This record gives sequence, C-alpha cells and structure tokens, in this order.
Amino acid sequence: MSSAPTPTAERVRSLLASREAALAEHGTLLDQATPDVFLSVLVEAAYLLASADGVVSAPERQTLASTIAHVLGGELPPEELMAMIDAFAEALTQDGRDRRLAAMGHALPDPPARRAVVAFAALIALCDREFVSEEREMLDLLGATFGLDQAAVRAILNEVADSLTG
Repeated sequence: MSSAPTPTAERVRSLLASREAALAEHGTLLDQATPDVFLSVLVEAAYLLASADGVVSAPERQTLASTIAHVLGGELPPEELMAMIDAFAEALTQDGRDRRLAAMGHALPDPPARRAVVAFAALIALCDREFVSEEREMLDLLGATFGLDQAAVRAILNEVADSLTG
C-alpha cells in the first residue's frame, strides 16, 4: 500500500500529534481524551464498521489491522492493532453494540475528535469501495452516539468519499 494518505488520514494523524504534544506540554488534556483513548476509540469505531454485517473473519481482521496501520502511517504495527481488534471483538460479544457505542461516547468528549472518529470509520468502510446498508446504519449510530445528526454524518461521508476519488 503505497498510495498517498487521504485528507482524513492526515487530519487523524494531526489530531493525534497535537494531543500528544498537549499531553507532553501540560501533562493533561483537560476535558479531552488522551491520545491512547482517542486511538482506542478510533480503532474500535473502525472495527464496529467492519463488523456491521455481523461477521468479521480472521482474514478480514488482519486486513483491517493492516489498513488501519497504513492509514495511521505505520505508527503502530499491524500485530498491535490486531490485538486491539481482537479485544474489541471480545468486548462487542460480551457487551453488545449499544453498550460499546455508549462507552465510546463517554470516552471521547470533544467534538473535533468525535468528528475525526466518524470520518475515520467512514474511510475504513469505504476502503473496499462497497458501502452496504449495515455500514450506513452503523455509521449513523456512531454519529448519533457522538451527537451528530444524519445530515452531519452524510456530509462527513461525502467528504471522505470525495477525498478517496480525488
């Protein structure tokens, strides 16, 4: 995968970098999530989108981990992401979708980070160039969890789709 990063991927990287810088400078992010929490919600949201059809096979999880690693610029190895994805799969099985969404909503309080997670999830959903109704429903649920209405989610989705075709 040697394609240029999309604007969405660049924004996600920039948000991660600015959060890490703020944490290093101030030792806290005040009301914002730490970079680790942000990254965790980012990966869990991607997993929820991938699992929207109810099935994520081992090869699909590996592809998801590799794709996320690529989009994040190789900052995390696919093996580490794979371990995160496996943990999220277990949590989803134990807690159910609604509880996982609620946990993500509580973990990520600030609107720019929430929008970045929805955009990242949309990017992951569109990577295979197929956007099925289950993925659309999950993206809407994720957006609603983060206080975004359907129009805002569609605007984010269109922005991501445009960045992939441009």
